[in-house]
Amino acid sequence: MDASSTSPSQKSPYEYPQSRLRLAVAVLILLVISLPGWPVIRHQTDLLLDSMAPISWTTAGLLMLGLFAMVPFTILLHEPVHYLTMKLLGYNPEIQWIAVNPNVSAPGQRMDATHNVISLLAPLVVLDAVALLVVFVDVHPVVSLVAAGVFVVNSLASANDVSGAWFDYRLPAGSQVEFRKENGQTVSYIYEAR
Repeated sequence: MDASSTSPSQKSPYEYPQSRLRLAVAVLILLVISLPGWPVIRHQTDLLLDSMAPISWTTAGLLMLGLFAMVPFTILLHEPVHYLTMKLLGYNPEIQWIAVNPNVSAPGQRMDATHNVISLLAPLVVLDAVALLVVFVDVHPVVSLVAAGVFVVNSLASANDVSGAWFDYRLPAGSQVEFRKENGQTVSYIYEAR
C-alpha cells in the first residue's frame, strides 16, 4: 500500500494523547503485572540472593548496573518485534532509534488499522510471554531475574502501544493509518472508513 492511494476521508495528523492516557494505561499495566508479577519477582529475588550469599560489593554493584541496563536492553528487544511484525504483514518498516521515544513506522505506506493494532500489541504479547516462560523454567536465578525485569520494563514501556492500539481498534472497519516523516518526526494520519 502506498501513500498515493485514494482514501474514504482524511483527518489531520493524529497525535496519540500524551500525558493522561499514557499515565492511565501505565498505571493499569503496572497493576495488572503486579498481581501475578510481584510474587514471581519476589520468589526469583529470594532464589538469587540465596544463591549468592554472601554478596560482595562487586556483585551488588554489578546487579545495580544490570538494573539500569534493563531499560535499553528491553528496548533493543521491543522495537525489532514491531519491525518483524510489520514486515510479516507485508509492509516496509524502519526503526527510528535516534529519538526521544524510539519507534517503528512504515513511512509513505498506508497500513490497515487492524494491522497497526497487531503490530502495536506484538511486543507486549511476545516478549512478556517469553519472559514469563523463562521466569518459570528452572534456570539460573540471574537469568530468571533478567527475564522478570524484561517483563516489567516491557509491560510498562508498552503503555503508549496499548493506548494507540485501543484508539485504532475503535476505528470503523477498513480504516487506515499512514505514517509520514515531517520535520524529522513520524506523524500518523488516520483515514477513517465511512
